[in-house]
Amino acid sequence: MKHKMLIGTAARSLALGAIFAIYGLSSGAPASLAGVPSPIVLLPTGDVTSAGAGGYALRGAEMLSGTNFRGAVDQLSAALRAMAAEATPGAPVEAVEKGEWQRIVAAMHTPGAEAVKGVRAWIDRYPASPRRSQALMAVGDILYDRGLWAEAVKAFDEVEEFTLNPSDAEALRYRTGYCLLQLEEYDRARDLYTSLMDTRYYADAARFYLGYIAYVNKDYSRAADLMRGLAASDEMPTEMTNYYLAQMALLAKDYREALTLAEELARNADVPREFLGEALRVAGEAAHQLGDSKTCVEYLRRYIETTSSPLPSALYLLGVEDYRMGNYAEAIERLTPVTEEQSSIGQSAYLFIGQSYLQQKNYTAASLALEKASKMSFDPEVEEAALYNLGVAQMQGGKVPFGSSVGLFEEFMQRFPDSELAPKVMDYLLNGYMTDNNYPAALAAIGRVKHPSRDVLAAKQKVLYLLGMKELQAKQVKSAISHLEQASEMDEYSSEVATEATLWLAEAEYAAGEYADAVSDLTYYLRQKDAPNHAIAYYDLGYARFAQKQFADAKDAFKRFVANPADVSPELRADALNRMADSQYYTSDFTGAAATYRRAYEADPSAGDYPMFQLGLMKGLQRNHNEKIETLTDMMSRFPTSALIPTALLEMGESYTQLSNSGRAIETYTTLVNRYPNTAQGRQGHLLLAITYLHSGNRERAIEHYKRVIANYPSSEEARVASDDLKQLYADDGRIHEYMEFINDVPDAPKPETAELAELTLQSARSALEHGRQTDALRHAKEVTERYPDSPQATEALEIVAQAEFNAGNPEAALEAYRALEARSISAADVNAARLGIMRVCREMADNAAALEAADKLLASSSLGASDKNEVIFTKALALADLGRASEAVAIWENLSKDMDSLYGTKSAYYLGQYYYDHKETKKALTVANKIIDANPPHDYWLARGFILLSDILRRQGETFEADEYLRSLKENYPGSEGDIFRMIDERLK
Repeated sequence: MKHKMLIGTAARSLALGAIFAIYGLSSGAPASLAGVPSPIVLLPTGDVTSAGAGGYALRGAEMLSGTNFRGAVDQLSAALRAMAAEATPGAPVEAVEKGEWQRIVAAMHTPGAEAVKGVRAWIDRYPASPRRSQALMAVGDILYDRGLWAEAVKAFDEVEEFTLNPSDAEALRYRTGYCLLQLEEYDRARDLYTSLMDTRYYADAARFYLGYIAYVNKDYSRAADLMRGLAASDEMPTEMTNYYLAQMALLAKDYREALTLAEELARNADVPREFLGEALRVAGEAAHQLGDSKTCVEYLRRYIETTSSPLPSALYLLGVEDYRMGNYAEAIERLTPVTEEQSSIGQSAYLFIGQSYLQQKNYTAASLALEKASKMSFDPEVEEAALYNLGVAQMQGGKVPFGSSVGLFEEFMQRFPDSELAPKVMDYLLNGYMTDNNYPAALAAIGRVKHPSRDVLAAKQKVLYLLGMKELQAKQVKSAISHLEQASEMDEYSSEVATEATLWLAEAEYAAGEYADAVSDLTYYLRQKDAPNHAIAYYDLGYARFAQKQFADAKDAFKRFVANPADVSPELRADALNRMADSQYYTSDFTGAAATYRRAYEADPSAGDYPMFQLGLMKGLQRNHNEKIETLTDMMSRFPTSALIPTALLEMGESYTQLSNSGRAIETYTTLVNRYPNTAQGRQGHLLLAITYLHSGNRERAIEHYKRVIANYPSSEEARVASDDLKQLYADDGRIHEYMEFINDVPDAPKPETAELAELTLQSARSALEHGRQTDALRHAKEVTERYPDSPQATEALEIVAQAEFNAGNPEAALEAYRALEARSISAADVNAARLGIMRVCREMADNAAALEAADKLLASSSLGASDKNEVIFTKALALADLGRASEAVAIWENLSKDMDSLYGTKSAYYLGQYYYDHKETKKALTVANKIIDANPPHDYWLARGFILLSDILRRQGETFEADEYLRSLKENYPGSEGDIFRMIDERLK
């Protein structure tokens, strides 16, 4: 409430009357100043018709009395000029002084006149005039009337009160006191108004203002005593006595009195608007306290219509009444501004907003509001109700960033153990453990239950099972084994959960290299006839047996898997067939292996380079070299980027040799060395060319290729073999001295310590990289690649170089190293590692075309691990999207997002939702954002991005409250420290 606004009108009307009194004019003021003669006669003779100074003076005096101020100025000015011209001996100096004063009085009421300046000039001209005090008071009143309170007080303080008559002195104190009120100098104002308590004209107003000062100082008892003693009046300011009495009655909780007084004011049509609004508010709030909802709503709605800035208390009460009447949308609208209050009323507003959203079944918005209420500490009862309802809202699906319904109910039990709601909370706890994805928190909560029931222990078993699965997916193998083992042992609560826990336990044991334990648990699982995942168990058993090199048993397990009618993916079926064929191969069942490799290819032709390659090898092992060559040729044609091509060329050359077709063998090896010169297969090709030429009787060409291997790849194992063969040839020819000359001319030619030096240097690079010493790792790895570029260690060294360069912020150098690695890699695994590096670097460099090319090559390989495959597919989608092929990217994201436990599943879901949002497909974006949040994936950063995306969507839909509360809650609850998350939150809240 603005006190000066409420009292200004009354004081201004008194001020105007006082100014007229000082000038000797009629105004109906409460006091007149008898010391000013009215009118002043300048000359002793003359009449109003006279043309002389006397006539002008008389006419001016009459005009002044009649408030014709402009005419009075003209006539009085003419009178003064006439006096000066006539130089009348009978005109004393006092007459001139009086004439000038009277002209100034008239001029002060003429628009545009410099009243204060004129009075000040007159005072300076006549400093000893008996009218000096009246003139100084006039200056104060002019400033007073303009609302220049501080300047008016300064002018009033110049007046010597003892020179005034009693009536003038009272007026001076009254007006000075009002100026001091406006300046909030209440102590001095109180003294002045106290001196006026027994005066005739100012007693009631003084009493009113003394009550007002007590009211401002919150001395409501004294304020009420002073104001109640005032007689009923239609004059300002005392006619507003009931206004203050009504407010004080409300503060004193005398609601009946407050309502009576406020209603009386509300019915008065002459009450100013600013008073009317407050009267309506007081009436409404008093009616609420009296339980009269209808009257409360009526007055508060009228109050809100009269003001642009309604008080929070009124909005709160109106919102509460709307809630009680079931008008939940209106309640939310009324109460939302009240939440800005950092007080019990703001806390309670959040509670009612949350309960309103609960009634609308908007559990997420309810959760956000109730979380705020539960974290404010102004009212413990509101905290208790809010915390309970927050838990209920989250159990119903409400989403609070990184919130836990189980944790909420546990917090409730800790903070309010004796609450009447405690039994209900315990019921929710039993159901809440399984609906909350925060399994570690749920497990800890169960552990705090002193006497767990059977239901609680059954819940614990399931939590252990789900937690173990999640840990296994996150590659936290040791903790996964621990939790799954506990779950499998609790079969007295749920045999089904115990059985499935055993299956996942076996997978965890396999991942830890505990193959015997994995076989034991899988065998146990398969004995359970009702177990639903026999197919997967056979698949896992096949791998466990394979790892134990028990190939016959492995083959049998894979055979049972592929024979199972369960619906499995083509990739999984093809993988099982490949391992089954490998098992047959290792047991020398080449015919059976060939047939199974063919089935593996047919199961998933898109990644069939490995089974085709192996099929070719089986043909060779069956001495069917023509079919081997045909199969390998077909494989290279179908998979031109396969990492197996260099090895395939070696195998084809060997088969041509077996067929005594040295010409085709030479042709094949030549193709190999020309296309893959830096690979181990290329070096072997040179060596085999030499051997083939030697067997065909061309010793010179043989020697030439032996020398080429040694000269070009002096640190390689092939160079060592070539050196031994060359040495034998020269020895046979008696030309050993030529051999020595050649070897001595080749730097780093094969020497016994070369391989050892390369391995030691590589070990230094590995150690530095492991301990984060990027510079040392790069230096040692480069030493391997530069000094021993053709050693077996050079491949791994190149990978270290690439990784260290990338970590150092040199993507171009990293890319160069990865490309060199791709060119010289021997195995499919090394090629894939190189291509993964190329893909990642290109992705970071925003070279989308190159990233897409690398991703496609990787996906064409059957040897790509499952853990890397999702990353490759995700990267392909990013590249496609940036290259304008959005529909293809969307299809990939949709497929990957089906598995939200994986990192790239969550990232895909986020990118999919953001794509829909950016392209104004808001409904689809909302569906995806909710999917991310409902899944509660174990990837905090991307879950947080999902909440930010949801906030953006809600803001676009006009749901500003929810949008902002999501962000505030995320800011408070986010467990990470990534700066961009907090920056995005702050930018949106601004």
